[in-house]
Amino acid sequence: MIREEYLEEERVKELAKKFRTNKPFSHVVLKNFFKEEFVKKVKGALEKEEFERMDSDLLSFEQTKDLSGTKNEILKVFYTYLNGIEMKEYIRRLTNKNVFGKVDASGFVYCSGDYLLPHDDCLEKRRVAFVLTLTDLEEEDGGSLDFFKGKKKVRSFISEENMFILFEVRENKSVHQVAEILREKERVSIGGWFNGE
Repeated sequence: MIREEYLEEERVKELAKKFRTNKPFSHVVLKNFFKEEFVKKVKGALEKEEFERMDSDLLSFEQTKDLSGTKNEILKVFYTYLNGIEMKEYIRRLTNKNVFGKVDASGFVYCSGDYLLPHDDCLEKRRVAFVLTLTDLEEEDGGSLDFFKGKKKVRSFISEENMFILFEVRENKSVHQVAEILREKERVSIGGWFNGE
């Protein structure tokens, strides 16, 4: 499912170095990561899932239940792949983190006015957060994934179809947000965590 270029030994070493050295906390951005045809199938399948509206002071978006329980065959294949030993070993090589626990993964849709305020994702077993963005947006659309150093936003990633972002989860360190969607656009993604055992 991963494009061949990302599996080459030298590329893996290069990406692992980027993960270690990227600021403000360890992360790596993998564009066109999965095979294109498969990603299109995943996006189409996700659009058929049932989403629940989530609203609080911290957030506003629509979310599926954890994909471990999906009835959709394509999403089952995708979740099984994410949760499989081959993928976990690949993530371990990139991040040098123990990620051999159960993977958490859900679908998300952010519409006009939706957002996720700054937070660090820190819960006991979470080691590496991931986001697979499934829509192309422009900067003026909003919906960027933003990384913070202290209270200052220092990195922004505009949503692109088939962009897979990995970042470490560290208390008070891995602070990030999804900026408000400013236009009548949707930001569709699958996100979650590779957990420790």
